[in-house]
Amino acid sequence: MSGPGRLPTPREMVAHLDRFVRGQFKAKRDLADAFYRHYLSLAARESGGEGARPAPHHVLLLGPTGCGKTLLVRTLCALLDVPAEHTSATTLTETGYAGDDVEAPVARLWRRAGHDRRRAERGVIVLDEIDKIRIARDGHRDISGEGVQNGLLTLLDGRIVHVRDERRATDEVDAARLLFVCLGAFMDLPGMARGRGRAAPRLGFRAALGAARRPEAPGPDAWERATADDLVRYGFLPEFVGRFPTVTAVRPLDADDLHALLVETEDSPVERERAHLALHGIALEVEDAALRALADRALERGTGARGLHHGLRQALADVSWQAPDLAAEGVTRVVVTRACVLGVEAARCERHRAPGGRAPAEALRAAALGGSATAARAVPRRRRGAKAEERGAGASPARAGAGVAGGEDADGDAPAWPAWCPTGDGAGDDEVRRRLAELETGRLALTRAGAAAQAWWRRLRAERPLRTVAALALALARRGATVEEFHAAACRSGSRGIEATLRFLDYERARAAWQGREDLRRLLEADDPPGGAARDDRRPPVAALESIEADSLPPPLEDERDEPAA
Repeated sequence: MSGPGRLPTPREMVAHLDRFVRGQFKAKRDLADAFYRHYLSLAARESGGEGARPAPHHVLLLGPTGCGKTLLVRTLCALLDVPAEHTSATTLTETGYAGDDVEAPVARLWRRAGHDRRRAERGVIVLDEIDKIRIARDGHRDISGEGVQNGLLTLLDGRIVHVRDERRATDEVDAARLLFVCLGAFMDLPGMARGRGRAAPRLGFRAALGAARRPEAPGPDAWERATADDLVRYGFLPEFVGRFPTVTAVRPLDADDLHALLVETEDSPVERERAHLALHGIALEVEDAALRALADRALERGTGARGLHHGLRQALADVSWQAPDLAAEGVTRVVVTRACVLGVEAARCERHRAPGGRAPAEALRAAALGGSATAARAVPRRRRGAKAEERGAGASPARAGAGVAGGEDADGDAPAWPAWCPTGDGAGDDEVRRRLAELETGRLALTRAGAAAQAWWRRLRAERPLRTVAALALALARRGATVEEFHAAACRSGSRGIEATLRFLDYERARAAWQGREDLRRLLEADDPPGGAARDDRRPPVAALESIEADSLPPPLEDERDEPAA
């Protein structure tokens, strides 16, 4: 294993998990021991030494949502640098029915391992929501419950699984070398464990009192007290439960655990939000009273640590979405108070520098959609913004992007836009709207366009930024094109970007002009008409066509420049 270089001891694994998950010592201990025994037995089996007899070390991990089940497993897999396939058990069905069969996770694990069989056989298959495949007691064939459990039995025992990819490459994976970890909330299990051995009265006052009594909240060790018999009563086959030598549980998190998770763990919600704002040059401070309030609110929601993410996002809702603008205005610090968490006031922004400057996020914005951060640093700010919004629109105005390339010069330099369009260096929005309306009623001929084109253009104006539409209108006006023509080009091209649609419009117009020239050339070079009719000398000679300036036509696309004439 290339991650730690050697197999860590269970104690070292638990120490690593402590950095990311608060508490849950029993679950950490049992998981670390199962992982350690599994990979040590694999090494012994390959070396042929003592203890080479294969033995399953699969784990069934129970516990309420938001308490770290998935995070524990993923953190261990990352520490050991082994491939892991995380699959929801609800997607599995009995072989022969629609859905994924039980072998599908093994095939995905093999592909995740780069089609390397030996690496895949050191992997982990995580089946989440395993409690959702409990046996249905309705008398019908249970293809996603009992059928899936029966199908998993042989995989848990270990057998050869034939896998293949989309290119029909095939291989065989030995499931006996895989470690299966099944996760589930099992929310009804604490009640079964609590009522074990106590028969409820069926008649009399006590029966009515018991029916009216509210169910007790599960205690901190409710899932830990569950037995194999409880799991069978829950809806699992005895032989399925018996395939898991390790059955352990996580405990529900209390307010102190949630508060410590915010303060002590390395990947806490506070650290994530702090890293996000740091990309914009803004520091985040969360007061201790606010941390306590976040923990209390998360405990009320009953979603565990996930409630912390939701609560902090709500507290920073007014700040997060405008972080780039706040950084440009000189904001360097955001403070979250208890009142902010309770929704009484917004987060406090503090300014300690002059507006302007560049934050790391500026270079990352272009790379976020597949570009290059290095190239973004070399592009002027106003052009980078246009490129970032360029991906988007085709025939549907809702997907229209903001980039407009038709106004660029032949060498690719940015066009000399008027002051009112789109950089915002000139007039305000009212002036832009006025000039846009003049273009629409004049050179774009919007009022003379068809009903479909007019409705399409109005939707585009309503759904795209004002200055994006203004830049598009100016690009069309410079071409002498109308809204009707641009709408037709968008429908025929099927492209998703304004720039691509404008280039398609240029191509169509250039193609039509070229075809007209060829038709006229063939007409002038035709033989004399039958019957000896004299050629009409008033028609221009062929040489007259050569006087047409080439730059009077729209420039062709790059892939059309070297295309030979028909």
